[in-house]
Amino acid sequence: MIRFAQEDVRRRTADKLAVVSVSPFFKAILGWMVGEKWTSPAIEDIAVTVDGYFTIKEEGHLGFDRFGGNVGDLVRNVQGVAEVAELDEREWNYLLSRIPTFGETSEAPSLGELGIEEW
Repeated sequence: MIRFAQEDVRRRTADKLAVVSVSPFFKAILGWMVGEKWTSPAIEDIAVTVDGYFTIKEEGHLGFDRFGGNVGDLVRNVQGVAEVAELDEREWNYLLSRIPTFGETSEAPSLGELGIEEW
């Protein structure tokens, strides 16, 4: 039941974000965050460095060869898009949980691991 609810929140979040006008680069990041491929090449993975920046591995590439930027800036940009997309609390929490932290890649923490109640 929890997996179904998480998939429902993921899908609603993706649907709302898909229609927001952003740059192709940011669209690729948002797509990766919600498990969608909205650009070509799509992002395969994101890794955060010890100094708080993130690098990107695009599909078809062997490594993390694209610089993404500062994670703090990413959080602020995601928050702005979430407001424009009018995400509800569950959708915002889902999206926030998908922002990787140092030492993580595509296996972002679950909502429960973040202390957010799973419904």
